Amino acid sequence: MSPFLLTRTLPEDATEAARRADVHQGLTHTPKTLPPKWFYDAHGSELFEQITELPEYYPTRAEREILVARNDEIAAATRARTLVELGSGSSEKTRHLIDALTDLHTYVPVDVSESALTQAGQALAAERPGLEVHALIADFTAQLTLPDTPGPRLLAFLGGTIGNLLPVERAAFLASLRALLSPGDALLLGTDLVKDENVLVRAYDDAAGVTAALCGSFILSVVRTARPTHVPKPRQRSRIGNGRTRPAPRSRRSSRAPSGPVTGRVPAAAGVARSTRKLRPRQSADVASTEERHA
Repeated sequence: MSPFLLTRTLPEDATEAARRADVHQGLTHTPKTLPPKWFYDAHGSELFEQITELPEYYPTRAEREILVARNDEIAAATRARTLVELGSGSSEKTRHLIDALTDLHTYVPVDVSESALTQAGQALAAERPGLEVHALIADFTAQLTLPDTPGPRLLAFLGGTIGNLLPVERAAFLASLRALLSPGDALLLGTDLVKDENVLVRAYDDAAGVTAALCGSFILSVVRTARPTHVPKPRQRSRIGNGRTRPAPRSRRSSRAPSGPVTGRVPAAAGVARSTRKLRPRQSADVASTEERHA
């Protein structure tokens, strides 16, 4: 079995502190917003893994097909000895890339979920003798410090998560990634393109109701933080339009939070857990060129 290391750079109490701060800012803002990352606590992560296997949910399947078809080209272009994956989750798609990178020495999965990192990292270390797995419990949207590993590095940010970021946030995030790269390193970025609205509706409002269950789990996680007097029913309808998907839980009446990060009256309103933007081909190219201009 190959070496498996697990390093925590995110303090154990940092997640709850950040959640409380985001809940306070989001529920007192107009319109009400919350970052999508709070969907993915332990239960939410399990539900999302189920979503990725649904026939309607195309992003994971499409990205896997691209990696299988192009992994040899990616390996030849990067010659990576270290693969860093941001938001690695189960590391399922990345296995195809790991197999193609014949000179790979170290895999560095980065995630906020200790359980996901441990399960996936230990499995990879057992399956692939000679591959060092050094997992990081970290928030990759904050300042990130990577372990000292052999170069060249390939930094992978897959899943179309870049679409969750607002333009200003995206520019700052890409600048932070640039700071992690040295000459000869590479960035592999996954973006989702604009689709027919019917395709998006099926993907983000699935017939089995798993996405609705994820939205309900998200509401409960907010309730545990805000402790309101009224808990909205976990109803969810994804709003689709203008190249964006917006999960939109709605509260039909006002609530009060007597304690916790939000105190006082919170008016009834639809909440949007930040929209996910689907990019047009030119927009994807613009994201890449932004990174190149900072190189």
